[in-house]
Amino acid sequence: MILRQLALALLLVVPTLVAAAVEETRIIQLKHRPAEELIPVIRPLLRPGDAISGTDYRLLVRTSDKNLKEIERVLGQLDVARRNLTLSVRQVAAADADRILHELKGEKQVSDQIRIKLPRNTSDSEGLTVGSNSPDNSLRYHTKRRQETRIDDLTQVLRVQDGSRGFIRVGQSVPHMTNIKRYSGTAPTISQGVEFQDVTTGFEVRPRLAGNQVQLDIVPRFMRLEDRAAGLASVQQVSTTVTAKLGEWLDLGQILGRGDDNVRAIFESVDSSAGERRTILLKVE
Repeated sequence: MILRQLALALLLVVPTLVAAAVEETRIIQLKHRPAEELIPVIRPLLRPGDAISGTDYRLLVRTSDKNLKEIERVLGQLDVARRNLTLSVRQVAAADADRILHELKGEKQVSDQIRIKLPRNTSDSEGLTVGSNSPDNSLRYHTKRRQETRIDDLTQVLRVQDGSRGFIRVGQSVPHMTNIKRYSGTAPTISQGVEFQDVTTGFEVRPRLAGNQVQLDIVPRFMRLEDRAAGLASVQQVSTTVTAKLGEWLDLGQILGRGDDNVRAIFESVDSSAGERRTILLKVE
């Protein structure tokens, strides 16, 4: 009878002890990375009923012993000294331009007969020739159309620490008129001056290493000049996270410009009037 009571007591106590062991909160001391940086990475490893929190360089985790080992293994890869990273930003702009050349040679009087000759099957490179009706053809007017393509390739280099933020600016300064009121005695005088408004277009990037890959938090910043006279500009921002391999070039226009006209305007612009096409590439090493 006594043994049966002891066995029954053990059956009631053991599940309680197991549950307490499962729900025990562990404290993990971090060395190089703050808790707020690692919690978003560790949270997907938790199971239903688990919990994680932290402050400064200390993590508080409530999970099973088996899952804790997996979390500690991942932390061993993430909680490492910060590396200095190099961000290379390559801007490639291709501009197509049409040039029309005019040429007039020879000598003729005003009374001479002039005829216009349009060659058959004339290509754009041959252009249009206008000549006199005389055998020597001493007066000739020639026009020719020439298409040119100019390619500008600019690479900027920015060095940041792993987990820190850097900003790449690809904007411009726009002049606008300002009115300045001055008081001389009792009569105010108004004079105009020119100031430059920074229309900052670019993006903020935060790289975070994970083995041989890097996770990039990218926040494009798009400013549009609403009133050129007053120099008022509006700011629009979005945020995107992408993952890439170290040393791999990323076409930000293709990755971030889908479905968002403002982001596309930053990373992949096409000016139909000037025939200009611009793309921006990013590489982390």
